[in-house]
Amino acid sequence: MAAMTARIALAAVAVIVLMWVGVALRNAIVLEDAGNVIFRAEPRSRAEVDRSLSRIKSSEFLNPDPTGKIARARFLLLDDRPREALRLVDQVVADEPDNLAAWSIVYVAAREVDPARARQAVVAITRLDPVGAAKARLRR
Repeated sequence: MAAMTARIALAAVAVIVLMWVGVALRNAIVLEDAGNVIFRAEPRSRAEVDRSLSRIKSSEFLNPDPTGKIARARFLLLDDRPREALRLVDQVVADEPDNLAAWSIVYVAAREVDPARARQAVVAITRLDPVGAAKARLRR
């Protein structure tokens, strides 16, 4: 009887893992497809961009990885919406203060709309990547 219970438990775990992998695969496909629309060379309508951003948001379903939020913030910057991008990526750095990619987006988004926040981003970027920050200063 114990062997039967162990098999049932193992089967249940396998089904849960397969479902999780399915959700992760779906999220990756959605993120890629939405990015393809946003990065298309031809002009995009605001409605197309908003639909793609909504799809990217849906890719965050059951996903603790902040990649979707960072991607949405980047796309908002490309669409000249720095305030929205900053609001979104601020959530990421609040949860993950050592996320260099998120701090980079904070810097770019905040340069025009919140210079004090941009300076905070420079401090965080320098703390997280002192060599890269020094190289960036040399290129200015």
